[in-house]
Amino acid sequence: MYTLHIVAPPPADGATSLEREPLGTRDAVTKRLTDLLPGLVFDERGRGAYHRGPYQLTFSVQGKEPTYVTVAVDQGEGFTVLTRITERTGWLIVDPETNAGIDLDASRTAGRIVHEGEVVPGAPAPAPPPVVRPRRQWSFRKPLLAAVVLTAAAVIALSIGSPVKSIAMRLPSGILASHKANGSRFEKYADRARRRAAVVKALPPEFSGNPIVEQMVDMQMASRAYWNFVDGRFSSPELLSNSPVWSRFLMPSFLPDSFGKSQRDGYSFEFRGEGCEEAEAGWPECAGYSYIARPSDDSHTIAFALYGSDDRIHFRTDGRTPHPDDPTIDRKR
Repeated sequence: MYTLHIVAPPPADGATSLEREPLGTRDAVTKRLTDLLPGLVFDERGRGAYHRGPYQLTFSVQGKEPTYVTVAVDQGEGFTVLTRITERTGWLIVDPETNAGIDLDASRTAGRIVHEGEVVPGAPAPAPPPVVRPRRQWSFRKPLLAAVVLTAAAVIALSIGSPVKSIAMRLPSGILASHKANGSRFEKYADRARRRAAVVKALPPEFSGNPIVEQMVDMQMASRAYWNFVDGRFSSPELLSNSPVWSRFLMPSFLPDSFGKSQRDGYSFEFRGEGCEEAEAGWPECAGYSYIARPSDDSHTIAFALYGSDDRIHFRTDGRTPHPDDPTIDRKR
């Protein structure tokens, strides 16, 4: 468990002070956090917990105008959520014991707190401390976005000498901005596959070598990655694996091309979006989802279902679609 503080950036005029600037009123701070992290709920004492699959973050907001928020992270993957908070708000993450800044990308990779400027053995040299950017909210449904994305798509299309399909023009501007400013932060599928191998290895023996389980974990990790880039929304594996679309924006796809096929390895795969908006055909953005793998022949009997509501992979041994109250592959309820 790692305990950190979320604090306001220093004054823009360069003035220094031993005291932190307030983040805002307590109500404003808690609302900002709950807007960014759907499912986070604070009690009357200013305490809240946020769950994403195997990891959890707990928050504590104290005082009428808090100068910091205490946040506890139980696993390295939780640093991704802190990255999301800092990018949307301009707030900073510091070590409360030393007041030193935290390198969130290196901390997620190392699975522990890594301070800014700290060299982690075997890791690339740390980048310079990030410039605090103004608050921004990412969504491709903003009024001027169509023109922005169209321009970006057209420039890229001209550079590669091929037409851009209409679906490619709908890429959320936040992904473009984030990838340009923090290209090294974008985790490629090959890197996630290495993390997936460690996750699957820790599962009970009947699941640890199952190729369908591996694909469900791949979808789970890809959905988390997309969710962290696009204001808490999910999308289909067909889009996440569409490499021609993503390559036009100089980005790798979230999943390999095989995820665009609904029938593979003796299973039928189905994505069911919840609360979806589809501004362009084939590009759903959903508030929730389920991803189901059912046997398509008699050689298999176990069915799997990944639910965005709890970020867990459930299973049934009778081939029927698992429900959220069915057991999970990690045997945790």
